[in-house]
Amino acid sequence: MNVDIAVVSAKHQMSICVMVTLVTLIIYMEMTMSKEVSYDFSLDSIVAIDAPIGTDPDTLIEQAKQKLVERILTDDVVIVFENIYDGETGAYDEDWENYSRGSQEIC
Repeated sequence: MNVDIAVVSAKHQMSICVMVTLVTLIIYMEMTMSKEVSYDFSLDSIVAIDAPIGTDPDTLIEQAKQKLVERILTDDVVIVFENIYDGETGAYDEDWENYSRGSQEIC
């Protein structure tokens, strides 16, 4: 009978040890994780370049970039928030106001 109690006690000790290790790991991860996420935006503006019919569009890219820079400098572009990306967890989320790493599933 004493052997059975010792076996059960050893199993409980092992379970407790595993749980403590997991909790310690989670606390460590939360302490070492960055408090920042990436906010992703898209550019919702079109740049038009006039060119002769049959012009290879690849040859117009530099002109398009220059025109885009001009529009950015004159605040003539539309930039739209898309989502946030958490590089620590790999999660994407559009709800930036309520995002929390604690709300992410562990498994």
